[in-house]
Amino acid sequence: MAECAYWKTETQLYVSNVPVCLKCADARTGKQKPETSEREVLNVLQREYQAATERGQAAIEAFDAVTNEIPSRIPHPDGTPANQQRFARSVSGQS
Repeated sequence: MAECAYWKTETQLYVSNVPVCLKCADARTGKQKPETSEREVLNVLQREYQAATERGQAAIEAFDAVTNEIPSRIPHPDGTPANQQRFARSVSGQS
């Protein structure tokens, strides 16, 4: 006999191939917390989108700062490690 994944009590009941006791099964069927409203989901998505946009803009600015240090703005193929170090310094805020 299997053990409930949460309470570790013996059970023969499975939900999605996970052993659960009657207490856990009852909690899943009717006593779940209410669903998040559409407005709340939209607010979270908008905040996450704004944060991702800001991170993207910061990465673009860091990249531009590194390429501006190179006279031709096209890095030399042998300078890859140095360019990676410059980029890492500019992202971390060091000069």
